[in-house]
Amino acid sequence: MSDTLIRYGIASYTSQKILIVPFQADFYSEVMEVLQRDILSSLHQTPDIKGLIIDVTNIKVMDLFNIKTLEKTLLMASMLGVESYLVGLQPQVTLTLIDLGYEIGKTKTALSIEQATICIHRQMALKEIGLIENDAHEAKDENTNLTIADTDSNNIQRNANETE
Repeated sequence: MSDTLIRYGIASYTSQKILIVPFQADFYSEVMEVLQRDILSSLHQTPDIKGLIIDVTNIKVMDLFNIKTLEKTLLMASMLGVESYLVGLQPQVTLTLIDLGYEIGKTKTALSIEQATICIHRQMALKEIGLIENDAHEAKDENTNLTIADTDSNNIQRNANETE
């Protein structure tokens, strides 16, 4: 990762083909855009990375601009073919966002890095065996006549198809 993240106190690391970016402190809006560009540049320059986890566990205050920038960063990473999760949103942050009328939309969230890692590896495995394609959220296994659906973006469950 570039010197930009290190300059802002973010010591990102890669584990099991997943780039993990733990935010350690609240950030100003100007810094968020620089960090966004740096994260996306790192993903583009390292094609073996298959997942991105942005950890905001230590962020106690987050304004709408910052959450929207994080959401756009995750969406852009997904467009690059990287499974992306936002983890560690604090209850007070989610309460504030909801009070302001903000909904996260298509951003995948998890409570912890471990939970997001499991979800990313599950998606990678399903892609590898051909049950889903890049950003598809539902695929049919022709051999078992089962549909694999990512119904809530965090849990993948098998549902038997109804045959008539």
